[in-house]
Amino acid sequence: DSGCVKAIQTLSQYDDYWRRKQKGERPDPFACTAIWDYCGTTSRMWPHLNLVGDIAYQTALQLQQAGHDIDPELAQAGALLHGIAKGMPNAEWLGAQWLSGLGYPAVAKIVASSRDLPEDAIDALDERAVVYWADKLVRHNRSCTVDERYMYELELNADNPDRVLLILQRRNTARSVQKRIFERLGQVESYAAQDVPYHSSTEENEYEGFTGPYAVDMVMEDTPVEF
Repeated sequence: DSGCVKAIQTLSQYDDYWRRKQKGERPDPFACTAIWDYCGTTSRMWPHLNLVGDIAYQTALQLQQAGHDIDPELAQAGALLHGIAKGMPNAEWLGAQWLSGLGYPAVAKIVASSRDLPEDAIDALDERAVVYWADKLVRHNRSCTVDERYMYELELNADNPDRVLLILQRRNTARSVQKRIFERLGQVESYAAQDVPYHSSTEENEYEGFTGPYAVDMVMEDTPVEF
């Protein structure tokens, strides 16, 4: 972990250390990939985690630049690690336990909320809310809108009324977070439905670049996996 040893020689370095101390330590992207290996996270998840991580970081950064109290690096770490226990029973709880054991309680808190977001996270529009929303903008390893993500799940579970109700509740939560984000950034929310960068059908599968809260610049493998 690159954060094991820190040299504090300037006031800005001290401020950064104190901010991290209050927020909680978080692994950098390189350390996150090491945690994937350590926890046995399937490589089929990596493109999804990378894209969610990029969206969460870019969104948190724009919120921070708008004066909102949020840590883009913490949001990125939570997003990169939100699915480390995917495929196991109680995956969010288990992933959070693993991360707590590794010394990352702040990241664990994000992972624990990545499926069902508490109301206080929406009110605070904190790292938990941003990661929750970013995850809902990615289906498999492709970018989508919140409504498109949940439309797929609703169609998949159309014969299960209880499951449909739960999906609708989660969609409403994601919509609430989205509304708060766009309000905080002073943007028109309808922008989301029109300008989310879609995964192309070309062989390289590159995202088109643009400057919205979803901005990404990466190439993803076309390896579908259920999320």
